Amino acid sequence: MDRERAAAIERRCWRLAFLVTGSASAATVVADRVMQGRLDPEGMEPGRLDRLIVQQARGVPARVGITDASLEMPAAALSALRGLLSLAHQPREAWVLSRVDELDELRMSQAMDCSRTAARNHLSAGDERMRAILGADLDTSAAALRAFADSLDPGPIMRRVREAQRHAARRRLVKLAAVAGLIVLLGLLAWLRLTRSAGPSGPPSATTGQSPPPSSGPATPRAP
Repeated sequence: MDRERAAAIERRCWRLAFLVTGSASAATVVADRVMQGRLDPEGMEPGRLDRLIVQQARGVPARVGITDASLEMPAAALSALRGLLSLAHQPREAWVLSRVDELDELRMSQAMDCSRTAARNHLSAGDERMRAILGADLDTSAAALRAFADSLDPGPIMRRVREAQRHAARRRLVKLAAVAGLIVLLGLLAWLRLTRSAGPSGPPSATTGQSPPPSSGPATPRAP
């Protein structure tokens, strides 16, 4: 895959995933899954690529009201994102695709893998909920969120996320190794206690007071 083309696709993956999950970490996971999956994103039409991103993002929990500390968002953009994350999957996706990405109805329905009528209904539900949350600031907040998403450079963010993921994986391995070592040590101590309590085995001692077994030979007659 051409490097510039791959970088553009990765940016699209990360941006859309960030908008529908609210998390740079989740967006990085989605982008990696799309770029490293069995399907070749370079040969996909834009609508099909967006559909793949949306489907992968649905498997990642949205962080309601939470964004990564490294991303300093303007208040209006943050209000819009928090409102978005309170929506169900499909109204959220429809609102992002139409109100933030400004895609037409056909492209939105392709990305959501549904009919245009269903996409309109999801968008209407999203509009109603976002208007109830943001009121008169709806259009301003949508524009602020669009400008913020456009200003982000996913490359450095994704590198930080991946490094944090590797660090967390190393910590988990250390913890697992420590637990495994403790289990082995406890098992060894238990085995030693059992062997000590059983004591050595062998023939009975001569000082136990037991009578010797009777002789099997003929009795010797006594002298008169």
